[in-house]
Amino acid sequence: MNVVLFFPTYRDIYRFIKVNHKCLDTIKGLKTNPMFCSSESFVSFFKRFQTDTFEVCGIYFCYNEWFEKAKCIKSPYFHPLIGYQEKILNVLPKVVSLDLFYEDTISDTINFFIKYAHRFKKLQSITGSIENLIKFFKQYTNNGENMFVQFPRLIFTSTSNNNFLQLNDQTVDLVNELTKYIRQNGETRIIVLFNTHTSNADLIKRMKGIEYRHRGFINNPTPYCLENYCSFDGSFLIQNTIEINQFNIIINKAYSNSEIISGIPGKSLLINPNQNISPWNIPESVKKVSLQYISSETQNSMVSLSLISDYLKTLKITECNYLRFKNQFPSLEHLIIHVCDSISFEIIDNMFPSLISITISSSYNISLSVSSPKLEEILLYFNEEIKICGKVPSSFSKLFIRQSKNCKLPEISFETLNLLIEESPHLEFLNESKQRISPMKYEGLSVEQSERLCNLLLYLPSELSINEMLNPSNHFIFRRFYSVSKSLKIVDNRVIKTKDFVDGNYQFYSQKFYLKDNKNLKMKIYDSNNELREIPASIRYFELTVSGYNIISIGIMRVGSYPFEGSRHLGWDQGSIGFHSDCGNLFNEGKVSEYGIPFGLNEDEVHTVGCGFDTINSQVFFTLDGKKYPSINAKWTDITAGFTVTDMDWVEINYGQRPFSFDLYQYYEQNQRICVIV
Repeated sequence: MNVVLFFPTYRDIYRFIKVNHKCLDTIKGLKTNPMFCSSESFVSFFKRFQTDTFEVCGIYFCYNEWFEKAKCIKSPYFHPLIGYQEKILNVLPKVVSLDLFYEDTISDTINFFIKYAHRFKKLQSITGSIENLIKFFKQYTNNGENMFVQFPRLIFTSTSNNNFLQLNDQTVDLVNELTKYIRQNGETRIIVLFNTHTSNADLIKRMKGIEYRHRGFINNPTPYCLENYCSFDGSFLIQNTIEINQFNIIINKAYSNSEIISGIPGKSLLINPNQNISPWNIPESVKKVSLQYISSETQNSMVSLSLISDYLKTLKITECNYLRFKNQFPSLEHLIIHVCDSISFEIIDNMFPSLISITISSSYNISLSVSSPKLEEILLYFNEEIKICGKVPSSFSKLFIRQSKNCKLPEISFETLNLLIEESPHLEFLNESKQRISPMKYEGLSVEQSERLCNLLLYLPSELSINEMLNPSNHFIFRRFYSVSKSLKIVDNRVIKTKDFVDGNYQFYSQKFYLKDNKNLKMKIYDSNNELREIPASIRYFELTVSGYNIISIGIMRVGSYPFEGSRHLGWDQGSIGFHSDCGNLFNEGKVSEYGIPFGLNEDEVHTVGCGFDTINSQVFFTLDGKKYPSINAKWTDITAGFTVTDMDWVEINYGQRPFSFDLYQYYEQNQRICVIV
């Protein structure tokens, strides 16, 4: 019997080898390392084990001795290259697979690989953008003069720079330029994956020595295109048509679970609002549908769509305008609307009987009615004119609204909610008679008082009294951390897993941690005697208590320069500084330096890590278990605090609602000088 073991994190390895000696021997006998989802797990694994083959899994590494010890290396990325070029050159002959896809963050590595293409001696497969592959093989063959080198068995491309390949005259020329530098003897497969098929067979005939594939369809699929469809993740792209039933046979044959119905980015699919569009009878295998870049060709005129399915779980609508949905969604659990204008769902009894979550962001004029007994959360970010009517069940538990104005929601009581509302003016809660009600009537607040709180900052549960929130003083109030992740949530200041996560980093934000305009606002905190005190310097500070195995980074981000992608550790990118648990190092805008000690790597330990910002001296500092590390200059004027989680057992946030592990009050009374890292 063959058994497959899946270890996405080192913690899984750690627990496995604790079972008995046979489990430990199994890991010692591995020829290839597990497919870890983070660099932190690799670090922990290779401290104890070594494998013949090092599979990098698309993760960026500083140069390490693992590369020297391995016999084969698959798809390496090095970050940074400075100081390691000679050592990296020595391991290139061990590389058996290589990825040269275009990406700004690793452009130095890719250019390095291209420059020294002749140093690769064992390549079996190579993938990348078509431009990078042309450069690589031009160098690999000395501009085509040496065609007797060992070529990889597989060459694959699907992108041009950072975009999917579109089949046209220009890309045909690029393909033929690539094949000019590859020996055509049948030993090397060259697979070119285009975004959609073409109705022009002559374009395909002009490309010699390649295998033609496509990942999506446009209107009127031709017979030859059915045989060349290719999908790696079960998704199915249909572009520039809204008549989808014609593709159902192919969808069923491919047993696709996710469909993307799309126009072209920057050029929406425009639909005549008077067009009679056939209802799409969605195949049973499809659990997720994404609509993107679709709009009415006439402004203010709605296009009516019907999506018929008893199995659809997720509907995501992105950059679409003037769409109306006319049918019931009996099994839909998650509705996501992003960067849309004028999207409506007709009011039908039990339109969303299974809906669990509603997420609407950066959108205008969205309306729907919901009466699902399963509804748990509504998340609204940066919107205007959102109208949600219906009835909220007793199971409803989470309401997050950030910078969304003129929104109307059904009658809700805040009493038992996990609640965050920031700067959302004219937010109304309406009962079935369309009358405004106070969601904080249980506190004796009027409609007007509740609406005023929503226009300021309101979070519940809170250590602040209602009176303090209604009448904010000249003290800094910490905005609660939030994340758009569906895998983690914060309940009672604890980070909670809502489902297992194995392949990503999950970032939490607290905006307005520091603004130039609020630099003189001082924090009130509980001191070591559990007395509420005002610290004698303008400090922003918070702590995370981690118990068990946790891989996190904690730090700050500069608004305006940090990308806020939601999946990066603090300090990896420009505009961020972070202290990392796995190595104890400081990451300062991509630069790494020794700083503290690792923490959170043993299941039987508890640690408290803190991050602070001195608004007077413009310095960030970190603490661990009550000890302060040196401060770092960060002369930024708009700062967001944050932390990123790759893996976790227990993470709890302290905003100052209880005494900190690090005694801020005592420190700034007794110490005037701060050691600074420049």
